Amino acid sequence: MSQATVRVTCAPERLVPRETNPRKHYPPAGAEPVEIARTPHIERLLATGDLIDAAAPPAEAAEPAAAPVKSVAKKAKE
Repeated sequence: MSQATVRVTCAPERLVPRETNPRKHYPPAGAEPVEIARTPHIERLLATGDLIDAAAPPAEAAEPAAAPVKSVAKKAKE
């Protein structure tokens, strides 16, 4: 029985050690993804966002919230 695989890269600005060799790391975001076995450890890394599934559709980026506008109340001269 073959185990399911997944193609992954690291999340942006993350460095994730490989499960089989902690001295090596998964490829950074934007690099060519690698195909690895879908183990419980990899599932946890995918769930926490440390690894990105290359086959999954990209998450829609939320629009940045507008900065709150400070209202400046003019002081009336007495």
